[in-house]
Amino acid sequence: MQNARNLREQRGRSDFDYRHRWVTSYIYEVPFGKGKTYLTEGTASHVLGGWRISRVTNLRSGRPFSIFAGANNSLVGNRGGLANALADCVTDGALPTDEHNVDRWFDARGYSVPTPARLGNCGRNTLDGPGLVNFDFALARSFVKYNSVFHGPALASSSGSLAPDRRNGCAPLARNR
Repeated sequence: MQNARNLREQRGRSDFDYRHRWVTSYIYEVPFGKGKTYLTEGTASHVLGGWRISRVTNLRSGRPFSIFAGANNSLVGNRGGLANALADCVTDGALPTDEHNVDRWFDARGYSVPTPARLGNCGRNTLDGPGLVNFDFALARSFVKYNSVFHGPALASSSGSLAPDRRNGCAPLARNR
């Protein structure tokens, strides 16, 4: 908060305001094995049965953020030290989408440090950060052994981690009677 006596200047988008978000999850059980459509008997039903494929897709727009003038914090004067002074907006500062890259997400020439003894005029959360495109994938198999049903993942997410998920890893789900 730049000026605790003027809350109106703190109006703006929330820090967690994702304008667009799409999340989809699905599970597909292969049609092989006992009680399924194909390969209901024999060795092939034991090898190919019980498998399922699951995926979670998460697409979202970028998170809003503010431009601060770190060298101008002496005027803020809020207790606790959790305050930042905003920069001065010279221009909009937003770049066309085709010019965005890791090193240059906004035009730094559109902002400047306010003159001494003055707070910045930029608004709160006026720019959007990069969006997120994430796909998680799992291949898991359920099997029956010693008259109990166990479940364990064969592959983990696309992040490369092969550690089992504690919620799903080899825990008994049900007991056959």
